[in-house]
Amino acid sequence: MKDKIREAIRKKEPVGIFIRQEMIDQTEETLKEIADQIETHWTSISYVMSGRNKLSPKMAAKLSHHFNTYTTAQLLSVQSAYDADQADQAYATSLVKKGHHPT
Repeated sequence: MKDKIREAIRKKEPVGIFIRQEMIDQTEETLKEIADQIETHWTSISYVMSGRNKLSPKMAAKLSHHFNTYTTAQLLSVQSAYDADQADQAYATSLVKKGHHPT
C-alpha cells in the first residue's frame, strides 16, 4: 500500500481532502475537464471533495482510472477508515450522554 494512503488511513483523513491534495491539485486540468472525461458532473466531484457526499465505489473507480495513481480499493479504504472513525466518535459521544464512560 502506498505510504500516502497508509498515512491518510492512520490520520483518518476525509477522502475528499486526500483526493483534492493527491489527485486534483496535482494536475493542471480543471474540475470540469476531469468531470467531462470521467462522464460525471463537476459538482459530483466537488461534493466528495467537500465532504458533502461520500465517495462511492463508482466514483472511486472513475477517479482511479482517470488519474492512475491510486486504486479504487485504496481510495475506498481511506473513505472506510474515516467512516469507521466517525462511527466510533458518534457512539462514544452517545455513551457519555447516557452517563456511560467508553473504555
